[in-house]
Amino acid sequence: MPSLVSRISDLATAVGNRIKTIEQRPVFRGSLTASQTLTNQAANTVNIASVTDSHNAWSNTTRTYTVPQTGWYLIMGRIRLMDNLAVGTNYGMSIDSAYADNINMTWATTVGVTLATRRATLDNQRLVYLTQGQTLKLFVFLDVLLGTNSISSAELSIIRVR
Repeated sequence: MPSLVSRISDLATAVGNRIKTIEQRPVFRGSLTASQTLTNQAANTVNIASVTDSHNAWSNTTRTYTVPQTGWYLIMGRIRLMDNLAVGTNYGMSIDSAYADNINMTWATTVGVTLATRRATLDNQRLVYLTQGQTLKLFVFLDVLLGTNSISSAELSIIRVR
């Protein structure tokens, strides 16, 4: 029977190997550094610029994340539209390789009567299996009736979970 010291040593080695595996998983977080004006009634790629990227998978030129490892990923996006959008403004967000109005798109419509109540934030997150080389972008679609057509902030997080 192995000694207690030997068993503790084996356990420490196993835990250390598990931690190394977790540390090698890709982690990405990026955010918009200044407000961005959007083209009305069109898919807009969000200008994510300030990034933390464990695997150098982000391209500032194309605003694209290229998946470095096959596996399960938690992808999360958030946008904050400029205040005082017109009532009835439709806006949507998607995190995908190309813009498509499909199940991955989150939509909302502004409501409210006073200017103080016309504020809008939208979240989009999902767990998805991605293969190495696939690309992801954060898209926003805005259908503005009147007034502003900008986002004041945005962020994108991509984390390999398994």
